[in-house]
Amino acid sequence: MKRSLLLATFFLPQLTLAELKLNSLFTDHMVLQRDKVLPVWGTADSSSEVTVEFAGQKKIATAEKDGKWKLNLEALKGSYKGRDLIVTSNKDTQKISDVVVGEVWVCSGQSNMQFGVRSVPEVKALVKKAKHIRSFEVPRTVSFKEKDTTKGQWANKIPSSAVAFGFAYDLQAAADVPVGIILTCWGSSSLEAWMPRDMTETVPHFKTMMEEFDADADTRKQIKTVLSKDKWSRQEDVFLRRQPNILYNAMMHPLAPFACRGVVWYQGESNAQSMEGMVKEPWFARNSGMLKYGGVLKKWAERYREKWKQDDMEFLVVMLPGYGSHKDPVAHSWAWMRESQMQILDLPHTAVANTIDLGDVKNIHPSDKHPICKRLAILAQRNTLGQKI
Repeated sequence: MKRSLLLATFFLPQLTLAELKLNSLFTDHMVLQRDKVLPVWGTADSSSEVTVEFAGQKKIATAEKDGKWKLNLEALKGSYKGRDLIVTSNKDTQKISDVVVGEVWVCSGQSNMQFGVRSVPEVKALVKKAKHIRSFEVPRTVSFKEKDTTKGQWANKIPSSAVAFGFAYDLQAAADVPVGIILTCWGSSSLEAWMPRDMTETVPHFKTMMEEFDADADTRKQIKTVLSKDKWSRQEDVFLRRQPNILYNAMMHPLAPFACRGVVWYQGESNAQSMEGMVKEPWFARNSGMLKYGGVLKKWAERYREKWKQDDMEFLVVMLPGYGSHKDPVAHSWAWMRESQMQILDLPHTAVANTIDLGDVKNIHPSDKHPICKRLAILAQRNTLGQKI
């Protein structure tokens, strides 16, 4: 009899026991996107019932066999009032405090998005006046596999990026609701660094890149070695950020499908090192060049909308500003890249901030970021707030 019970127990479906957890984006001081359905998700004991309560709503989900659960809160109006989001399952309770509702934007790209507030006097001068702006900064790292969580947390303070903060400052004044910025950026990164692996099915050169990456044992070993260290050298930091796909895995995938208004994208310099792309030298220019970038950018935006399950996810692209002394009209100039960037306008819910009058002929990191902030905010006012601009 005992043997039969043991056998029966052995063959019962194995349930996953997990501590009740919310996705890492759900922390104190968070901003929820107004006027949109709000996905809330995390992990708990297999088959356990999970209850989420917020702003008078009470929703229930059941954890799957792997412990994952997800539910949707109904759309909410903007509110400055900080409230508690309560999640319970069995005897466990998680409380997220000081949750407000407003406009949420993901700000991403490479070094000109990373460019700091302190380096732009006009933007730095706004810090003392800033109010109702919160930020979640994603730690810069990589992963060979798609990660479900990140180690960042919401803070009741401005983002470190000059473009992200300046944009948020003007948008907050125009929208009159809290603004939340999720900052996930890394200098030198290509568009391909922020692409999910499944885009190999739609982008031929990306398939080639990933096949080469998978076959390059030395590079993969070097990446593992760097990740095992507590502190990286500048050379190691640059090496990591110039790889394909693995930035997306660690720094973008954990964010979906957190409800947001859209993405501010300031990137392109790394893809502007060749015309057709996929050159062998320098190795980090093995990506879509200036002429291919536009088509890939559109597929990338469509894939993000699919990932977020949000067809109206807004994309605000920053045009590359003036740089270099390209006097020859047929030279490999950034004019080709600007034309490619403009192709995003073929899709609905997109806009491009024109910066041709800005920039520095000798510096790829120009400090005249304040006009970019204002232009992005104006585009958001027109396209997402419905204001007559």
